[in-house]
Amino acid sequence: GETGMAIRIATKDDVTQMAEMINESYFKEEEKYFYGSRTNEDDLLHLMETPNVHLFVLKGVDANKEEEIMASILVKIAREERKGYFGMLAVNLLHQGSGIAKKMISHAEKFAAENGAERMVIDVIDQRTNLHTYYGKMGYTITGSTPRPEKLGCYTSTKKDFGLVVLQKNL
Repeated sequence: GETGMAIRIATKDDVTQMAEMINESYFKEEEKYFYGSRTNEDDLLHLMETPNVHLFVLKGVDANKEEEIMASILVKIAREERKGYFGMLAVNLLHQGSGIAKKMISHAEKFAAENGAERMVIDVIDQRTNLHTYYGKMGYTITGSTPRPEKLGCYTSTKKDFGLVVLQKNL
């Protein structure tokens, strides 16, 4: 159930579990595009120390009553542009399809708005049209495109050519 599940700022104690959960949830879809892993502990620690970057986790308990990270999301605030950005949204494989991603996105949007953002922006791989539809249902529209990133997280290189589409929503 929902009891005891709270979204909070990620701490250094979370990075090991976070890296594992994020990499597992990304692998299935993104191994087509990238070599290497999406993130690692050092990457997450570095992000935690980066100004205006905020990492959130949703904690729950597993079947053995052990605390586990069920989801995470990164939110970046560009105050001068009054813009929020979210990325690295990941949901534990066991909990995918249960509405947790929407909950994380809502939290990110609320946080961005509270910090002066008037719009939220995300970059999505252009070929992942299922995601364009998913975010479309949440009020995001495609506003442009951007070339393939040279570097994304801890991926070592890209496997095939793709670009990114930029989606945006007014908060």
